Amino acid sequence: MTQNSGVENLAISTANSGVEESIGLFNASNSWVSGVAFITTPRAGVWIIQGAHNTVQNNYTYSTQSKASLGYGVEVDLTSDDLTVNNIMQQTVSPIMGGSHFGNVFAYNYQINDYETQCSSCMYLSTLAHDAAAEYNLWEGNHASGVDMDAVHGTSGLNTLFRNVFTGYELGKSGYTVAIEIDPYNRYENVVGNVIGTPGRTTTYSISDPSGNGGVYSIGQAHGDVGFDSVVGQTLLRWANYDSVSGATRFCGTSSNTGWNTTCGGASEVPTGISSYANSVPTLGDTGIGQPPMPASFIYAAAPLWWPAAKQWPAIGPDVTNGNLGQCTSGTYTSVFATASGQCAGGGFSAHINAGHANSIPAMDCYLSMGGPPDGSGNALSFDANACYPSSGSGTGVAPPTGLAASVN
Repeated sequence: MTQNSGVENLAISTANSGVEESIGLFNASNSWVSGVAFITTPRAGVWIIQGAHNTVQNNYTYSTQSKASLGYGVEVDLTSDDLTVNNIMQQTVSPIMGGSHFGNVFAYNYQINDYETQCSSCMYLSTLAHDAAAEYNLWEGNHASGVDMDAVHGTSGLNTLFRNVFTGYELGKSGYTVAIEIDPYNRYENVVGNVIGTPGRTTTYSISDPSGNGGVYSIGQAHGDVGFDSVVGQTLLRWANYDSVSGATRFCGTSSNTGWNTTCGGASEVPTGISSYANSVPTLGDTGIGQPPMPASFIYAAAPLWWPAAKQWPAIGPDVTNGNLGQCTSGTYTSVFATASGQCAGGGFSAHINAGHANSIPAMDCYLSMGGPPDGSGNALSFDANACYPSSGSGTGVAPPTGLAASVN
């Protein structure tokens, strides 16, 4: 087993089509990949197989050799306790690809313009679960078009989406524009504190055809030979999510919760009535009825050291107000998310969309600062992680050791 090894601060352009990955962590633990620019990756920029306690952080991935299939930013198989954080993934087929993996964290990654030539008008999603038994994984603070838990090679469950932005839309895509797709037999999933949808583009709360357009959710709908599964919805926990169709944060637990009749239509989105593994109604988040707020993070006790001191923490969620995420309202990048009018190429700009519940994350700020267009088009950008990210911020971490002495033997 490889241990305590890292690859840092270089660029890799992979020209050999026979290579599976740019960097492989096979049977590796306590190892890392940081500050790397992956240009035109093979199957994956980083592929972790049978690894644990590894970190993939502060990297940039642009495009893939295969644009028809098997083109990923980070792929994980048979892994646990790995962290993929603060990466930019542009023009990959699926920026994050999860096989059979357990207890991993994917956090604060910026994923834009997922591209696939077999259906160039289709919107491809990052995939939390693409194989049997992807379980107990956490997605936190990411910005992506959407996420898929599919039934292609098996099914999964018990995963959590927390405080992410899922746009449910990409410019030029006219099929499969669904923000969260949970296939049949993926059960007991958790969707909490997210901001979902694009104003003017996301128009249906629960879509019955995942190949359609404008859906916040596709839940348990048939996929290939696997038929519709009603138990997916019955076991799904949804709480404190804002979506652009409802135009409100949904606290759909019981009649005592905010918006029970007006927003929830009197229907619970907490699986309290199932016979096995029923959920109690959450007691955090619905501050309108006196509940305490939700935690800012499930992985950080405070803003991490790499988080910019001036940026709000947490960045995304129902308790965030006046967030800087806006939207181009006309011109070249109509409906695309941006943070300033100058990014809209002369078109109009609307600030603080989705009720101001979302800010850009540092990886998005880095991408835009390099001149990346807000729709993710164009050529590879000149990436320098040290220029993009500060070495310290407002968070707390392990202090450097003091009082050390050396003894010569």
